[in-house]
Amino acid sequence: MYISVQASLAAGIALLAASTASAAIVGFTGNVDFTDEDYQIVLDGGTAGYTFSNGGPGGFFGLPQAAISTQGSAEVLTVFGEPTSFFTDDRAPFVDGTILGSYASFDLPAVIDGAATDAYIALRFTLLDGVHYGYARLAGTTLFEFGYEDQAGVGVQAGDAPDILLPIEDVPEPGALGLLGLGLLAVGLRRRARS
Repeated sequence: MYISVQASLAAGIALLAASTASAAIVGFTGNVDFTDEDYQIVLDGGTAGYTFSNGGPGGFFGLPQAAISTQGSAEVLTVFGEPTSFFTDDRAPFVDGTILGSYASFDLPAVIDGAATDAYIALRFTLLDGVHYGYARLAGTTLFEFGYEDQAGVGVQAGDAPDILLPIEDVPEPGALGLLGLGLLAVGLRRRARS
């Protein structure tokens, strides 16, 4: 009986995991310095794109500031109409409605607020299959990472080891939840019988 209870629980967990979306982050890691030359990322043959550039001296020490402009359907999360950033330990989920601010496009380079130190910016763009969410990690005029969720409509959580991806529409199959519940019930009955 003990083996079958474990098997039921394992089967329920495996079925639950198999029925959810298998999303992945697409992108790159590297130290791209755009102090002297703009750096452009083009997505889906030009449907969307981002250009990172030197926004000139600023802040307390007058160091170069990162600026961003967008092409096509590309947008950047803004607060009060300016591109904003998040500390790298925030690990905020980047998706509509879960963080303050709104997404906007910028034809001309706009300085990214708070990106003088290691920070993330939230990105959104539309490809042929729908809206995608992504992020860029930068400090000053160096781009460390660029990534986005490969499935449309799925939020992305930035960080060294993102906790989970945030599906908007995918939910577990009802049968998978029932099987998982049955396995948990069997474990509970087995423990009760032992005591």
